[in-house]
Amino acid sequence: MRKIKFKTEYVPLSDDAISRHKDFDQLMSIYVAAPKINWFKRFLKNKWTMFGGGLMTGAIITSLLWFNHTTEINQPATTSLSQTEKIQVEETKKENQVNTVPDKTVAAQPEATNNSTEEKIWRRRLHLQSR
Repeated sequence: MRKIKFKTEYVPLSDDAISRHKDFDQLMSIYVAAPKINWFKRFLKNKWTMFGGGLMTGAIITSLLWFNHTTEINQPATTSLSQTEKIQVEETKKENQVNTVPDKTVAAQPEATNNSTEEKIWRRRLHLQSR
């Protein structure tokens, strides 16, 4: 980093040099000729506008996330079983409680698979044989 040299000894200016730089008419003409910032840019550059806008944006995002989260909690969880499948499961549970002695005519339960059609066929056969 470069060292900064400070001037400690000043050369006094003459009154003539000072009076040459006191042209206020020229200063005012330069000020009037300079382009002015329009009201919208001035509004956006205001620190309170940015602070308020940030607070409002944060509040909106927080409220949207909060209300979305609460609606997900309040909604009942959907299951993959339909209403008829639920009834069939309840019927088979009741039948299994009544028929504790294994019957040779009842088909063996297939191995646990993800295929729901095989389970439906097995449950239907079990229901028909128990009649």
